[in-house]
Amino acid sequence: MNAATLVAKIDDNIVATPNLVNKGHMGQVYVDDPNDGYWEPAWITDSYKEGTVTFTPPVLTNGDHEALVTIADKRGNLLTEKWHFTVGVNTPPVLSNMTPLQYGVTDLTPLISVDYKTVNGPIVPQSVKLTVDGVEVNNIQVTAGKVTYQSGPLSDESYHTVNVTIKDNSGLSSTATWKFYTNGNNYPDMADSNVSNCTTCHAGYTGLSSHPLKLVEDSHNYKSCVACHSFISQPADCAACHKSSHGTSTTISYNAINYDSTFPLRIKTNREMVDCIICHQPGANTLGHYSFPDPRYALVAATKPVDGHDIPELHKNTETSCNKCHAQSLTKEHARPGSVDKAGEAITCNTCHKSTNPDVIKAIADKNTKCDACHVNANHDQLHVWDGFDANCETCHANTLTTEHLSNVKTVGSSKNDCATCHESDNKAVKRTIASKNLSCTGCHPTAHGLQLVDSFPSDIPRYPGYQWSSPNEASLFLGESTTPANYESGQVAISNRSVDITVEQVWKYYNEQTDTRMSVKGWVLKSGSFTLGASNFVAEYEKEGRFVTIKCYTSPLTGSKIEVWYK
Repeated sequence: MNAATLVAKIDDNIVATPNLVNKGHMGQVYVDDPNDGYWEPAWITDSYKEGTVTFTPPVLTNGDHEALVTIADKRGNLLTEKWHFTVGVNTPPVLSNMTPLQYGVTDLTPLISVDYKTVNGPIVPQSVKLTVDGVEVNNIQVTAGKVTYQSGPLSDESYHTVNVTIKDNSGLSSTATWKFYTNGNNYPDMADSNVSNCTTCHAGYTGLSSHPLKLVEDSHNYKSCVACHSFISQPADCAACHKSSHGTSTTISYNAINYDSTFPLRIKTNREMVDCIICHQPGANTLGHYSFPDPRYALVAATKPVDGHDIPELHKNTETSCNKCHAQSLTKEHARPGSVDKAGEAITCNTCHKSTNPDVIKAIADKNTKCDACHVNANHDQLHVWDGFDANCETCHANTLTTEHLSNVKTVGSSKNDCATCHESDNKAVKRTIASKNLSCTGCHPTAHGLQLVDSFPSDIPRYPGYQWSSPNEASLFLGESTTPANYESGQVAISNRSVDITVEQVWKYYNEQTDTRMSVKGWVLKSGSFTLGASNFVAEYEKEGRFVTIKCYTSPLTGSKIEVWYK
């Protein structure tokens, strides 16, 4: 046979490089292998008149196909073989990479997408169905391998369910369903990991010792260990227990595993050694026993779902009118920067659940999560008082913003203002003024009485002492300049003079390392930026509850260092 005249086709398309192997067997003839010095059995060709043709076609669609092989001998005699076969017609499209699929999506109009693969050619775009929270949507974009949808505004602090169905040319369909959780203001979570936060409601569960870890008939019940460790990345390691008491090690870091991959898990890595939330949050898939201590737990598999404890959802305020200024979940609201108890300590679960305040006790007993259930004497007017007025201003204006905008007959006139006038405003100055808790008139009113007014600088953004600082300027004045940070058009900027006495390293430490001045003290979280010793500049961006700050510092040998603080 002449391999050069070997032709293979699939559906009349030539397949590249078919392979011809002549008939043979492993014979009793041995040859010396020079690589290892051993004698190896050799392949003996029995016939050049018989053999096997193999070839690998490209990816085939579902359905019937025709294969054809033609081969010629040295005299030109042709042999053709043709047959039909079927590629699995029951292979539906494969959906993957669903997005967004996380807890804490800050964009309330997210881009929703899913990738797909199909062996049956292109999908039918008209067959794609996408629903968000059960409502079918339009304007779906279908491209090669991907389906996308630009969502409209979604409710905040909520789970949202996406369902996508795709059908291929053969009529086979696949469906993907997943969830994500929105947190438009990036409200923080309360520190709810420690077992001490759980025992007020779960008095019998004092820690790992109350889980089934006992000896059974003088032997270890390893199954009960695996029942829990199947859901965390730390294995049920006997050595770890024998070195010290179970759960007392402080250095082990572990992740949630085997959880529902279509659910937005809130906590994936333990925040302290024993993090109850890792196993008991929605989507964890953790299983326990229906009664504990269950005398059968050594023999019966755990089948009871114990992953339904959704702390933020359990504490949601049912009164939505407060949500323009406050987090809907009480645990998130009370974890916001600046939220402290009467002693000035950070609020924890036990601040409320071990409170002796009769209003708090009653609210918890009644499962009343409305703000005024505990804050019965809340005075919103007091929260809107600005003490920057002088006597001339007070002749016409009230120093309480609620009074000034709602009922001051000298200034309100026929305007019909309400809380939403400011708190739902699209005006960039109004939005950033409220976000920064700036009560001065100049935050929203840059001009008055024919004068240009100077805005105040946010009190929660420190300015390095020793420099002279400009008044806040509109960032839009610098739009288009190469040094202007991206996406700060609606913000403001304050710029220092230059100083030969202050180094870039000192500025970095002031904002990031010094315990009394670093940005984290004011609740800011460093999102990007770092400093290398000896560097002549740095750029660092911080975020807090939907607000952003970019601090830029640079220096030159002759003129010294300079700082720019951009915020929005």
